[in-house]
Amino acid sequence: KEANYQIGFLAFNQQDFETALKYFEKTTGYKGTNNLLSQSYYNLGQQSAQGEQYEAALDYYTKGYNTATEDKVKLNCQTGIALAQYKLAYVTEAWSTINAVYEADKNVKAAYDEYGYAYAMKVLSEGNVDEATAVFKLIKGYADSAAQYGKIIYEKAVPVAEAGDLASALSPLKEVKDDYEPAGKLYKEMDELKTEEAKLWKAMDKLEASIQHNEAEIRTWLPLEYELNPVCGEKECGFNEYMKSLQEYTKQLSLDKIAKESKKD
Repeated sequence: KEANYQIGFLAFNQQDFETALKYFEKTTGYKGTNNLLSQSYYNLGQQSAQGEQYEAALDYYTKGYNTATEDKVKLNCQTGIALAQYKLAYVTEAWSTINAVYEADKNVKAAYDEYGYAYAMKVLSEGNVDEATAVFKLIKGYADSAAQYGKIIYEKAVPVAEAGDLASALSPLKEVKDDYEPAGKLYKEMDELKTEEAKLWKAMDKLEASIQHNEAEIRTWLPLEYELNPVCGEKECGFNEYMKSLQEYTKQLSLDKIAKESKKD
């Protein structure tokens, strides 16, 4: 074992890692051979990756990880595994592996962002919008991740706004208004109420709240709502005669409901 170890050690120092492996494999567990063995695997993985032989690199990195006795060597091998997986288009695996490395070493941020972007685009193409959104949010500083994230949020917010839930649409749009131009434009219109559409959304949002109160049992109302519900939406509906008449109708329903409750008393 000593002779094999010495020959392997000499080859390792001369960066002849294939020869080093041959001898270290014969002396497993002897004088810390496992660590030198794992480093040899890692270095061969590096050489294979530099030569764009990623299948071989993945094999070497994996063997290095499995034989490593030091955390640093394990992390280096894991980083190599993620690289090889990414280059071989095993995008899901690469993202999973680099996540594990990133938890322990934030210095792999560049790889984390790059592999994350590829993974997010993959799942987005498969229709998994929620997963893509979550990943784009994690890597917003990379390439056009912020714009991709903004686009998804925008496309989710538009039908919400069109359905009249202005408040629910405004909040996510505010988050991405500076990252995705259409989102910024829509947010500005809705927030400033400059367009007819934005005014309509705001008016409908207010009227919906009033209608919901009218449909609820009056015992669930707060004392203040006896005053506020009849006038809810008056200001927002003032831009259009039809909306004004609709608000007046919901107002009358509120007043009738209040009057009916008063008679009970």
